Amino acid sequence: MPLSRILLNFLRHCNSDKLLVFEALWYLLILKIQLRYSSFNALAKRYGLQMTHKESCGQDENIATLKSIRWAIWRVSRIIPWDSVCLDQALAAQRMLSRRKISGTLYLGVAKKENEELKAHAWVCLGEHFITGQAGHEEFTVVSYFGW
Repeated sequence: MPLSRILLNFLRHCNSDKLLVFEALWYLLILKIQLRYSSFNALAKRYGLQMTHKESCGQDENIATLKSIRWAIWRVSRIIPWDSVCLDQALAAQRMLSRRKISGTLYLGVAKKENEELKAHAWVCLGEHFITGQAGHEEFTVVSYFGW
């Protein structure tokens, strides 16, 4: 998609959506750098992730926020010039939700490819609401989960 069309689409959104896009961009950039130079375990400790499930979403007013965050991360991950993998997106979602005091669970899963190689996937879920990584998560076996 041409840059001019991306900018026009961006300008049509309300200010709160624009701020979410910038926040998603910021977290995707920072987390890409942090994951390059430190381990996931170090980031998990820094961000207060614990090996627990946090399944409750509860309030209906959170649903609009969840959808907006999901949209912002999806949108930004499609237009940034670097690869935004599922772990980057899941950690960005975790940070954005945590800032809003919305608890959830980040899942890490693995699966074997046909040629016996392992592949991994990360996704964030709040009850039945997926924020990132919904596509294909069923084929992965959960090996770890972190709540906040």
